[in-house]
Amino acid sequence: MRTIVAAAMALTLVTAPALAQMPGKRGPHQAPQQHQPADDQKKQTDKAYKSALEKIPDSKEAVDPWKNVRPAGTNTGGR
Repeated sequence: MRTIVAAAMALTLVTAPALAQMPGKRGPHQAPQQHQPADDQKKQTDKAYKSALEKIPDSKEAVDPWKNVRPAGTNTGGR
């Protein structure tokens, strides 16, 4: 009987840390998560993306990130 109790205690001590790492199990300190339906969440994401795109200003000039590296008067047209 003592052997069975000792084995059960050892098994409990070994498996307790593994149970704490299992996904999907909420511990006592975690708040329940609220889930939105996938369609509503996708619509909100698309709306936020489109509004962010509208906030980007249009560029009026061509951007040349290498302009300070090239010496003046060089041909940038290829060979």
